[in-house]
Amino acid sequence: MTFKTEKRLLMVVSQVFASEINEVYVCRDIKFTGNLYYTVILIKQRQIGGQIIKAFETCETEESLCPEYFSAEDSLGLVLPYENERPLTEFYMGNLLSPEECEVICINLVIQCMVSKIPPQLLYLILTQKNIQIQRDNSISFSWFLDLGSYDDNRTGRDCARRCGEIIVSLLEPCRRKKGKSYDLIRKKTYKRGYTDFSELYRDIILTGESEKKPGLRTKWKHFLESKKDILFRLLLFACIILILLTLVILLSQILSGEVRLFRLFINPFKKIGTETLI
Repeated sequence: MTFKTEKRLLMVVSQVFASEINEVYVCRDIKFTGNLYYTVILIKQRQIGGQIIKAFETCETEESLCPEYFSAEDSLGLVLPYENERPLTEFYMGNLLSPEECEVICINLVIQCMVSKIPPQLLYLILTQKNIQIQRDNSISFSWFLDLGSYDDNRTGRDCARRCGEIIVSLLEPCRRKKGKSYDLIRKKTYKRGYTDFSELYRDIILTGESEKKPGLRTKWKHFLESKKDILFRLLLFACIILILLTLVILLSQILSGEVRLFRLFINPFKKIGTETLI
């Protein structure tokens, strides 16, 4: 089976999902010799199709994520990017990572939510239906294997931020046993009142991460000494030179006066103790 658009001739490689509302396919552009793959969503319900087109038109979505539209019989077709399939739910090894590494992955997730600017109605489905991919370098991307049966045109960015917060709590849960401060803060805020936007969520992860990295007093003092060791060495050398000069001045003044009291320590220092003479 193939789909023809203005720019591409897409041959179906596999069917990912099918329902009465929509179907999802992985396709290859046979016009392109580089074997470029795409995700194709066929929307059978016109109302949902119209709402999704409007959602993309009113949202400043990243250009590479904007779909190409085409008609296929009675369905609306969307051509979207295809991402390497490494689901976060399968490839995230939180128990083997440090709190800092877990936080980096969470930060990457929040940043991807912000910069992609996917319409919140679809981003909520991506987050809820676990279409989050983690690459080998811990970067995050989204796939479009969506079941539009639960599509809600009233979803907002606040709903997405709250859902993202819940996902981050689950990702940071292994850090609970490693005394990760970010877990406790984000868990409390997520389940108490929720986050209103991604920037608030991002700020909390960054701030707690920085507070965990703050060195103690001993470490600060050590770093201070290391950074000032050249100056301290010069001061110590200068003090030693002053002491040597003072000693020489005192010694010279005693020699000129005819009595060097310092020599008494080495020449018969104990001739008399009390009323008894030792000689």
